Amino acid sequence: MHRSPSHGFDGRAAEPDGSARWFGPSPVLRIAAEDPQEFSLETRLVDLAVDDMLWGMFDPGNVLPRDPATAACDGTAAGDADYTRFLSEDALRGARIGVARGMAGFNPRVDAIFEESLRALADLGAVLVDPADIATAKQIEPTEMEVLLYEFKADLNAYLAGLGPDTPVHSLAEVIAFNEAHRDAIMPTFGQELMLMAQEKGPLTEERYLQALATNHRLARDEGIDATLRQHALDAIVAPSGGPAWLIDHVCGDCFANVGGSSTPAAVAGYPSITVPAGYVWGLPVGLSFIGPAWSEPVLIGYAYAFEQETHVRRPPQYATTVNPIA
Repeated sequence: MHRSPSHGFDGRAAEPDGSARWFGPSPVLRIAAEDPQEFSLETRLVDLAVDDMLWGMFDPGNVLPRDPATAACDGTAAGDADYTRFLSEDALRGARIGVARGMAGFNPRVDAIFEESLRALADLGAVLVDPADIATAKQIEPTEMEVLLYEFKADLNAYLAGLGPDTPVHSLAEVIAFNEAHRDAIMPTFGQELMLMAQEKGPLTEERYLQALATNHRLARDEGIDATLRQHALDAIVAPSGGPAWLIDHVCGDCFANVGGSSTPAAVAGYPSITVPAGYVWGLPVGLSFIGPAWSEPVLIGYAYAFEQETHVRRPPQYATTVNPIA
């Protein structure tokens, strides 16, 4: 099983989850079968459906000795070893759900799916508070990247160093050197710019890193998700997970036009966020994200399950070679 972050960097895993017909919970701080190092980078578990996913998440080891951030979940519902008991088709009845309008509006087809999802939530008995935006959502990116670069180097180095002498590479620097020595085979199209940037960073004790991490937490937690939940007395926030999957251009790289997304605030805060299939654009799936405060995984799992059971949007992947304009 994968582990999830202590502090929360947006690993953009909501985008593959939301674009690949999957249910994906994150961060879910308690989940781990192995704990190589304390991360604040986001990782996610993905699977077929909410109930399928939870069987994969079952793990009696909730508090991780090598990750101090997980100690805070001890004694909370989030520290429960079995999340399947939180599955309920009535979970949304009476729940106050904020609508993050500021995270929509990037694609009219996605907007139409979002509106259908909101109607489904209302039919399930949720009280919609509309709008309920996270005011700081667009202020996080600069320090988010700074934290990524520092932590990528520190934690990859720690992981590789612990693999033993038979491992071909033992540090980020050696990975970079290996890639350069095999450039034609490994990097025929794109380079390793982010790894080069990360290699220039120092240890996690540097003031620049500590300030960036503190800024992340302030913007994503205190002035972000927590502030929105308090202001509107909300149980959770919903937003489109992102746009449909896009093609990679070998000349220009990723194209983020009309893509959008809502993964950043929860990921940077280290708070739970769950994406569930909500609809399709030309046959490409689009997700709805439920975002909550710290240790609200059980509540969000109930909301996601209720929404899934009401809508039955998800269908098995077809592995199509092209999009379907009428799907």
